[in-house]
Amino acid sequence: MKKHIETNKAIKLYNSGYSTRKVAKELECSQTAVREWLKKAGIKSRKMGDYKHTEKQTLATRENLNKGIMAHIGRPLTKKHKQKISISEKGKPKRGKNYKGGRHLRPDGYVNLLYPEHPRARNYYVLEHIVIWERTYNKTLPEGYLIHHINGIRSDNRPENLMAVTKKQHHNLYQVYQKRIRELELEIARLKQFNLFPGMP
Repeated sequence: MKKHIETNKAIKLYNSGYSTRKVAKELECSQTAVREWLKKAGIKSRKMGDYKHTEKQTLATRENLNKGIMAHIGRPLTKKHKQKISISEKGKPKRGKNYKGGRHLRPDGYVNLLYPEHPRARNYYVLEHIVIWERTYNKTLPEGYLIHHINGIRSDNRPENLMAVTKKQHHNLYQVYQKRIRELELEIARLKQFNLFPGMP
């Protein structure tokens, strides 16, 4: 009769969120005995993540966590901690001694900006002129478009110097510029005849 009562108590405690270890402690019996009672009753064992925590237990866990954090503040990092940080930082962009806030000039003259969450980002970076254009006009750059620098200076990313164009339009702009350059060269050559530019060769 006592065994039957103990079994019912064990099932009740287990269903309320107690672990088999806590049930065994409460009923002053072995954990093996508790598992056997639950097995005979057809109750499946829970996994670690399935345990229910009372509000009191949750608050106690948070309090202990905060104590641990506060206790660590101001202490030098151990070799083990440094290794853990190193592992957690894997896959993130490296910040070397020459780090300048995630902005750097590329060899081709364009400016790269650290912006990992941007849809056009490659290896965490996106072209700065795209970000500035999108922020200026409050919309994303349409598919198939690129940004043209009006004055031809690739690092000059002032909003007034940026223009969104299609690839075909961009190609045509170069032809227009080349034509205009030839016209200006002819004009300079003509004006030289009148000696208007004495310092020029």
